[in-house]
Amino acid sequence: MSDLTYGGGDGRAAGLTDVMLAQLKRAAPWLQFVGIVGIVFAALSFSGGLFFLVGSALMGTFLAELGADLFGGVLPGVAGIGMGFSWALFYAGAGVVTLIPAIFTLRFGTKISGYLRGRSPADLERAFTANASLWKFNGILYIVTLALNGVAVVVAFVAVAAVWRGVPF
Repeated sequence: MSDLTYGGGDGRAAGLTDVMLAQLKRAAPWLQFVGIVGIVFAALSFSGGLFFLVGSALMGTFLAELGADLFGGVLPGVAGIGMGFSWALFYAGAGVVTLIPAIFTLRFGTKISGYLRGRSPADLERAFTANASLWKFNGILYIVTLALNGVAVVVAFVAVAAVWRGVPF
């Protein structure tokens, strides 16, 4: 491993070795690729949500035109939109959860590339700030997911206990 440099003539920032710079150079394009793919999948997720929302509304209208007696004739034009709206919310939420870390990942890769081109310590600092934001978001997401899983387990146990006791739903 090479020695650490401290603002030497080659433009390297203090403390980065040749190996560190090589690893940053190797990682940057992959970070940018993963960020772009994440943004594309977030857009597809949003599109899927729109599809479910519009499709369920059209299906309700179509069934009403066929004379289907949905909900006893109440709101025939929006029959079926509840399930479609639920799926639309799910896909929109999935899009947000995908978009945020994708943006942070893309920023991290872009700032690393900027640092490697210009050797500005400010670019490297911004890169690490984006990286910290990425992992902070992921950590919060994991905590929320674990909490929701805990709530789901409790609800499942309560539901099973209620069914065993003969409580109707």
